[in-house]
Amino acid sequence: AYSARNRSASIRIPYVSSPKARRVEVRFPDPTGNPYLSFAALLMAGLDGIKNKIHP
Repeated sequence: AYSARNRSASIRIPYVSSPKARRVEVRFPDPTGNPYLSFAALLMAGLDGIKNKIHP
């Protein structure tokens, strides 16, 4: 899930007043999972959303 305010979402872009302070926060799905595969899956999902112009 994507959220700007919900801290339990897997991907979050917090609201900040300065554009230089903008960041993306990612919560990995499982601490025992392979971090390389988890990051690759999140990256591919993000790229798919950009390619298909899916609104978060």
